[in-house]
Amino acid sequence: MGRKLNEQELDSLLQELRKIPLGTLRILNFPIFRLRGYLTVATYCWACERMYGISVDNIRKGSTSGCRCQKNLKYTDPRSFRLQERYSAIKQRCENPNNANWDNYGGRGIKNFFTSPEEFVNYILTELPHKDYKGVDIGQKDNDGHYQKGNLAIESRAVNQRNKRTNRWIDYKGEKVVMTDLNERLKKDYPEFKLSWTHTCRLAFWGVPWQLILKRKPRGPYKKKSSISSTQDHATASR
Repeated sequence: MGRKLNEQELDSLLQELRKIPLGTLRILNFPIFRLRGYLTVATYCWACERMYGISVDNIRKGSTSGCRCQKNLKYTDPRSFRLQERYSAIKQRCENPNNANWDNYGGRGIKNFFTSPEEFVNYILTELPHKDYKGVDIGQKDNDGHYQKGNLAIESRAVNQRNKRTNRWIDYKGEKVVMTDLNERLKKDYPEFKLSWTHTCRLAFWGVPWQLILKRKPRGPYKKKSSISSTQDHATASR
């Protein structure tokens, strides 16, 4: 629930919320109120002409990025629904300071230059066709560039993960390798290497050189004592 905000704090919070993009929704000029214990604002959607009470926390976290009516837009191409969700995610991380990914996008000055979900969807369908856009990401060719025409590309999830600025890179035979790829490289170059992916990543994260990781032996399987054995041990100990 948190402490009770005074009138000045509520007014400041309302001004902050109005700067967050909400698609077709507009925050009305009504005071913030409590609904079922949660701070709530009154909104109006100009597309479906309905009013909604939306949680302040949902808006600030990016959980609510528009009116539910926009999810039911009747695009002629069924792939458009998935692309519309991608657009909402892009808009949030570029324009909402409270979004979890803000620091890596909007916080670095990266902007979204698509003015509407329709413009984004139509551009992707035309310029970056894909059978269903499942299992792939729409990323930037230049990681420091904006979300705009000419700077977008379809990438596999694996490639997109490697292009993240937050990746941890390590030295492997004079080559910079993403930490999460080290296990695969070691198993390819040294077939006798049996360490698990998780164990390899943990050691690399701790700064252990790959030469020492290569010498590590995998842990043996954990053997759980049977209930009968445990009972016998307990009986022996109690004598």
